[in-house]
Amino acid sequence: MDKSIVFVKTGSRLAIQHLLAKQPGTVLEKMPGLLMPIINECQEVGNVAMVARRHDVSPNTIHGWIRNNRKNGSVKRLPKQKDIRMTELERRIELISTENNQLKNIVIEKELELAVLRELRDQVNPR
Repeated sequence: MDKSIVFVKTGSRLAIQHLLAKQPGTVLEKMPGLLMPIINECQEVGNVAMVARRHDVSPNTIHGWIRNNRKNGSVKRLPKQKDIRMTELERRIELISTENNQLKNIVIEKELELAVLRELRDQVNPR
């Protein structure tokens, strides 16, 4: 008997047949290429039950995938070649520093707004 696992994508439904698989969930968890689109769809739609029905997967299973994704993160591995790895690290650092600068600017704007609101409050209601 064949012990392989058959994955069939039909339309928008993901039909998964496990042949002689003792723990079906562990096979999918080893293939993040199949999980991430479902997890992303749940985040976009905001309704896990609806997405679960579309893909014929238990909502509890998808909640487990989301929980594991939050716990472990979705970090991609670095390439093995040293020069490619260094360029990838530089690219990631650049992205993170850009995001960090954007977040700093947001915090500065919010602090300025709070200072203005405090000043207005004190003018209207002096202590």
